[in-house]
Amino acid sequence: MINSTLKIICITIVFAFHFNQSFGQENTTSRFLFSGQIITEGVRPVALAHIINVNSKTGMASDTLGYFKMWVSENDILNISAIGFEFIEYHVSLVHSDSLIEIYLNRRAYEIPEVSISYFGTYKDFEYKVLNFKIKDENIINELVLKELPRVENPKPYEPTLGSPISLLYDLLSHEGKSRRKYMALKEEEPLKLKIEAKYNREIVKNITGLEGQDLKEFMDTCNFSDSFILNTSEYSLYAEILKKFEGFKKTQKSSIVVE
Repeated sequence: MINSTLKIICITIVFAFHFNQSFGQENTTSRFLFSGQIITEGVRPVALAHIINVNSKTGMASDTLGYFKMWVSENDILNISAIGFEFIEYHVSLVHSDSLIEIYLNRRAYEIPEVSISYFGTYKDFEYKVLNFKIKDENIINELVLKELPRVENPKPYEPTLGSPISLLYDLLSHEGKSRRKYMALKEEEPLKLKIEAKYNREIVKNITGLEGQDLKEFMDTCNFSDSFILNTSEYSLYAEILKKFEGFKKTQKSSIVVE
């Protein structure tokens, strides 16, 4: 009885071993090493492309020349993707088991939305900043104007009369008369200069454009606004014109850099 049992166990073990070996060989022979290269237009290699075997749930990346090797079976599906290229699905065939397969990827164009960059942000931001712009209440303007005035000690108003032709001639030709007339003309222009300086000066242009130093000086020389334009234009229109001039100034600066 014992001998019969041992014989049955031995036969079972031998059969099971033979079956497993046969099945393993069959399963191994159905898989093969797939060699491929990922390329794009001009037969250029695609580096670091991702290759995923959907059937075996395995994956890898191509090398810097686009080459890769992977164990696959017939009819496996390979998902292949890379940044800047269209995604594809490749179906494995036994016909390709012994050769290097080139897999082509088409380039992909990414649409980027338009971005508007402005120093003042949106138009509403610009309008708000202009309407709420506050000029510092300092006496710098008066000092600048006074520096340009000639030093005349207590000039006395003098109006020549028709009854004194010699005095009239002296006033027209003498150095004192010329200085007096120049002083009176400057005194009349002083309020206008103060108004011009209040609307258009280095500090205001600096706040609008962000320019400083030599760039600020060159830009203001480029603007060359007339006194009548500054006096007769609203602050909003004036600052808008400064921004318009600033756009042209930036283009000129870029062009000069490219030429150099």
